[in-house]
Amino acid sequence: MLVSLTLARREVPALIALRLFLPGSWTCDPARLDKAGVPDAWRAHRTKPETALAEIDRAMAAGVRFRAVLADAGYGVSAPFRRGLSERGLAWAIGVPRHLKVYPPDVALIPPPPGPGRRRRRLHTPDRVSAPAEEVLAGAEWER
Repeated sequence: MLVSLTLARREVPALIALRLFLPGSWTCDPARLDKAGVPDAWRAHRTKPETALAEIDRAMAAGVRFRAVLADAGYGVSAPFRRGLSERGLAWAIGVPRHLKVYPPDVALIPPPPGPGRRRRRLHTPDRVSAPAEEVLAGAEWER
């Protein structure tokens, strides 16, 4: 399997990076890695989204400039990938499975109420209930 990074301007795509993706079944099998001649630097397991972010970082470090990142739902299911793109200041449009739970953009996070006794790690709670992406998008206003 491969992770690719392609830039496009108008209708002209240009492949700028192609990285081999090794699934966990490979990276946890040293004999298989030895037999295939995989260099030591590439033996640690990385998910496809982690590999894609590393390639994006490498392209940006080399001075490559681009406006947006597009990816399929295979990457869209990864919250760390989506968050990583936002943390890098990148605009993105990524597919998500229709059942993925989403919140509206103006959701507020409510801090946990103070409680008696020893402080436990409590998470903030969204002020609204999540809904499947398909339901949220069905009610959206669309423009061509």
